[in-house]
Amino acid sequence: MNTPIDPQAQENRPLINEQRRRLAKGGLAAPIVLGTLLSRPVLGAAPHNCTISGQMSGNVSTHVQGVCSTLGRSPSYYAGITPSLWPNATTDFLNNSNALRSFQNTPFSQSPRFKNAFERYNTANQNIADAKALDVLQGDWDLTNADKVLRVRLTGGFDTAKGIALGKEAVAAYMNAVDGTKGYPNFPISGAQVVAMFNAVIMVGGKYDPTGVNWGIMDVIQYFQSLHA
Repeated sequence: MNTPIDPQAQENRPLINEQRRRLAKGGLAAPIVLGTLLSRPVLGAAPHNCTISGQMSGNVSTHVQGVCSTLGRSPSYYAGITPSLWPNATTDFLNNSNALRSFQNTPFSQSPRFKNAFERYNTANQNIADAKALDVLQGDWDLTNADKVLRVRLTGGFDTAKGIALGKEAVAAYMNAVDGTKGYPNFPISGAQVVAMFNAVIMVGGKYDPTGVNWGIMDVIQYFQSLHA
């Protein structure tokens, strides 16, 4: 049995098809193109697989991927150049006399700043002084240089070796994040995030978990390390 066809529906069909054709050629295509462009790093965003959310997804994503180790510079790089050449040096790491601030007073533009976690001492536990950012970058355990030995100030079973590694990576990651040409959002985390991550895991049993990652100290160290060669 044939189903009657509404004459009114037949009259409307050409108009509907014409509207669909126009939208396909114009308006509907625009969001697709825009979405593609926004996923590309050239528009000022780090590759998705280098972000925290990308790490959570196991790098399985339709987003454009990239080589994370090309995004920043290493602690040894920053430790080997004059501090005045560091990104944001005069704002965050040097005082009005261009002398290095103590580690717990850096980055000076952030609130909160890095926790008061490190100190310098000699082998006789004398001349203990606040560590500077350069001391932390160098992570100096050379016992032949008695006034340049660095240790973790915090106690309570904290893993000293991991604490030193975390400090080195956090300072470098912060500098990468605030770099005027390669920094955030081309670098996948902001300076404030770096500070928050350090402060969360430097304490015994600390976890960084604002986005559900539940990272401990080694997770944060390895993430920072993945962002430089």
